Formats: sequence, structure tokens, C-alpha cells
Amino acid sequence: GPARIVLRAIGDCWIQVKGGSPDATFGKLLIAGDLYRAPLQPGLSVRIGDSDKIAITVDGKNVTLPAAPSRVRNIPLDPAQRLAWTAGPSRLVPASAVPY
Repeated sequence: GPARIVLRAIGDCWIQVKGGSPDATFGKLLIAGDLYRAPLQPGLSVRIGDSDKIAITVDGKNVTLPAAPSRVRNIPLDPAQRLAWTAGPSRLVPASAVPY
């Protein structure tokens, strides 16, 4: 279906999606070239292993993730927060800081 947020693997990495409905929670190894289209559900977040290997677009526009102390990231999959992603690292936290 339609997706406002798309993650494209530019190298091999894993993702784990949590929140939303039970069918939206899963983990997967993405191979370079694979796409993940985030469903339009509130409360989703994605944990990315080796976030240097993911390109993110929101509404077809590239989103640049700010530098962080860890390449493992927890990112909200909320299109409304797309401006916050480009504003700085305060909205992004290392995976070690978020209990899963």
C-alpha cells in the first residue's frame, strides 16, 4: 500500500519495527537494494542496525540522519516528525538508551 516513509538498504543491515498493530512488529535483514515501506500506522518505530546502510525518504524527499554516537538507531516512523529528524540529534537516541 501507500507509504510516506521508505527505508532503502544501501548495504546489508537489519531492522526491527515495533509498535502499531501486532502485524506491524517484525525484524528482517535487508540486503542492499531492499525497500521497507512503513505502514501508515501511529506509534511505529524502527531500530536499525548499522544505520549508515539505510537511506530514508519521507514523502519522496531524502532525510539526513544527524550524526550519533552509535550506528544502531531507534527512529520514530512518524511522518510528522520528519522536520525534527533534520533539526538535530536530540530526537534520535542510541539503541542502548531505549529499553526493548
